[in-house]
Amino acid sequence: MSSIAQTSEEIKVKEKRLLLIKSEVVELRNDIARKRSNEVLLTDAIDDYGIKITLVEVEIESVHARNWQMHDENKKLKEKIGSRMREQEQQKVEMASFRPRMVNMVKRMVA
Repeated sequence: MSSIAQTSEEIKVKEKRLLLIKSEVVELRNDIARKRSNEVLLTDAIDDYGIKITLVEVEIESVHARNWQMHDENKKLKEKIGSRMREQEQQKVEMASFRPRMVNMVKRMVA
């Protein structure tokens, strides 16, 4: 009988271990489910950041293109300004050469 009692006690201990193992398995499954959910969230976040990074890179390329266009436009405007300044200087020189003639003509007309 002691062997039956001992066996019964061992069975009870094993049943307790089995229940404990089953509860651990449930906890582990829940943990795995949470980790998978977190993994999906992280993957989505990484994808979102990848999209944002791509958008920023496109925007940077756009800004670079606009900078080059503005640089070219500024260069053309500087050339135009330089050309106009040279024309003004030339007109000033021409006006300066006509001035004595005009003064003479006015003196003649007054006299």
